[in-house]
Amino acid sequence: MSALTQTTIVFAFLALFIGIALGYFFGSQTSRKQRRDLQHDLNRQGLKVLETKSELNKLEKSRDQFNRKDRLLKLTLKKLADLKKETEQYDEQIEHQSRQHYLQASRLQVAAAEARQQARRAANAAALATNQLEQLKKLSNTTQNIRATKTKPSVQGAAVKVTLVDQHSTTVSKESVSRASIRDSVR
Repeated sequence: MSALTQTTIVFAFLALFIGIALGYFFGSQTSRKQRRDLQHDLNRQGLKVLETKSELNKLEKSRDQFNRKDRLLKLTLKKLADLKKETEQYDEQIEHQSRQHYLQASRLQVAAAEARQQARRAANAAALATNQLEQLKKLSNTTQNIRATKTKPSVQGAAVKVTLVDQHSTTVSKESVSRASIRDSVR
């Protein structure tokens, strides 16, 4: 039994050693396979994390762009509102100036019409005065020459003929003034 036990012990040790070696071999193979699988899973998760970070960065950039676009839009709307107010002010000023211009032009037209009327009245009065003066010249027979003792430097002693008309002449009577017919006045 002792022989059996020694060989059995040796075989047992040998079987144990082979079992341990086989266990170590299969265990290391399994652990390597599990390690590779875990490394693949870790790499896949790392890629997912990187993709997620990339998408997050894209979203942050687009958010920043949206913020910039939003600020730009708000600034543009504010400037547009300011320009609209300025346009309304300019329109009011233009309307006020056009009213003032219309009033001034109307006043000038009225003043021009009044000036034309005054000119017509003055021309009519001058024509009437000229006509009356000519009638008085025709009716008056007396003319006199007057010499001035002191002359003006521009005249230098030249005789000036002056016609005097006496409006209260006793020689002219009412009978000497006669009305002219329409045919004679036209002639």
